[in-house]
Amino acid sequence: DPAPADALVAALEKLRDRNPAELVELLRDPLAEHQRHVLGAAVRPADRLLDHLVHDAELEQLGRGELQGPRGVLLERARALQSPAAVLDRDFTYALTGARPSQHFHYQSENLTLEKVPLALAGDHQGANAAIAATLAQTLGGKFPRLTEQSIAAGLANAAWPCRLEHFQVRPPNNAQDPLPVIIDVAHNVAGAQKLAKELDACVTILAIASDKDARGMIDALAPIASPLLLTTFDGKRALPLDALRQAAAHLPHISAPNLPEAIAQGLSRATPARPLLITGSIYTAGEARQLLVDAYRAPPLRF
Repeated sequence: DPAPADALVAALEKLRDRNPAELVELLRDPLAEHQRHVLGAAVRPADRLLDHLVHDAELEQLGRGELQGPRGVLLERARALQSPAAVLDRDFTYALTGARPSQHFHYQSENLTLEKVPLALAGDHQGANAAIAATLAQTLGGKFPRLTEQSIAAGLANAAWPCRLEHFQVRPPNNAQDPLPVIIDVAHNVAGAQKLAKELDACVTILAIASDKDARGMIDALAPIASPLLLTTFDGKRALPLDALRQAAAHLPHISAPNLPEAIAQGLSRATPARPLLITGSIYTAGEARQLLVDAYRAPPLRF
């Protein structure tokens, strides 16, 4: 019986005409999602129309200058260019399952469904990146026929981005023990360090940063997972001198090494299969360390 759906849509259309902002807030409320789920088949035929009502209401808000922030800027630019805009939780959804770094990606939109696709790039934030990539790929599928569901899934499962929460194993020279886990990430500011710390448990943490960065802020962000914190410097004029880095960490327990090769040797001597070596702080740090690990510790070669 379509009557409940028709009545609901009619009421929401009136609300849209009277107060677009209130309609957007109402339909984004988790309770509204729950109610639509409970009503089930009676409302499901109207779901697409409801989503369009949200879109129309957002456009009206844009015209009145009521929709603020980055979302408003992007939607306004899309409207100016007469470009379609896909919005998370309106036009597509995604979820991650499994434990890092072996997570699986689930995606749903009107024209594409992906279930339990292995996600090659580690980290919770890569779920959003994968969702954007999948949405863009399906949007372009009409012009590029090879962008099929299978090719999109294969791309997500095989993407490579060295030194972006990259996990691998190394074997130190003359070491007959099990391979040791290493993680390299290019986090080079406080926000990046905070996100990195949320992704990991305790690590032997090597930190070397550039001289124009907030050393104290990055150290504090990584402190909860640093066990221990091992300070050093990368090779280059932009590197923060070790003395300055140690001063920034004076309020926390730490150890140090004069350069990355010695820091890596120290770090690997402290790492275990359960407590990996983390190397971070700068793109320069990651690049130098990655090559050192390939040359001296039998790390896998870079893959792009």
